[in-house]
Amino acid sequence: MSDLILPEPAIATFVHLFKPSMNDKYELTLLIDKKPGTETVDGVDRTVETSADYRAIQQAVMAAIKQGCTEECGYDPKTKAKFVPFAGKDPNNPAFIKTLQLPLKDGDTDRFTRGEHNGELRKDVYPEFAGRYFIRLTTSKDLAHAQDPETGAERSLLVDFNTGRPLTMQQLYAGCWVRANIWFSPYVVNGNMGIKAVVNAVVKTGDGTPLFTMEDRDPLKGFNMPAPTVDTGGADTMGDAFAAMGVGTV
Repeated sequence: MSDLILPEPAIATFVHLFKPSMNDKYELTLLIDKKPGTETVDGVDRTVETSADYRAIQQAVMAAIKQGCTEECGYDPKTKAKFVPFAGKDPNNPAFIKTLQLPLKDGDTDRFTRGEHNGELRKDVYPEFAGRYFIRLTTSKDLAHAQDPETGAERSLLVDFNTGRPLTMQQLYAGCWVRANIWFSPYVVNGNMGIKAVVNAVVKTGDGTPLFTMEDRDPLKGFNMPAPTVDTGGADTMGDAFAAMGVGTV
């Protein structure tokens, strides 16, 4: 199936696209605002989700489920043979779909299933997930150092929409607005079936409110130490963390 380019910007968080995460994968999570509306069916008003991103992802996921039920899109590295991942399953059966691990989740109801926050609601641990859907995207490729398929030259697939220039780690931060190119694929691993979402490219469309600052990641934050000072004959050394240690210019 073809790639999906999100129609609307989403909020980036848990950005691990410049170096792999602890799972040895490059990954990114997108937060999508809920936009509930109403539509009338057979004279009855019902609540529907009007977010273009939500609808586009749902359609792409359903297309991947149908593909997994009918096409040889799976590959077994042991036998080196293709296979139908969801062979014999009905893509129109809601009971079957409920058994699948799907990438788009509800930030208001999703709970951690392992780790120190096991059983807790995700929104209670990360408030920015409240009122939003989220989707975790992964890839095994270093998108910041990809290869142009035509020229073979190195190019970044993490780009700023307004300048066309490659993004840096400082520019692609948790809280900025992005659109992503996503590939959805059915999988079967150890009997578990689902749809994985692979990120192919990310375009930053605008700045947003940072979800955390570099100060939040400072290992020395919280010690409440005084600013370093040293007798320099009246010279001001406030703000130089190495001045009081007598460290010179390298």
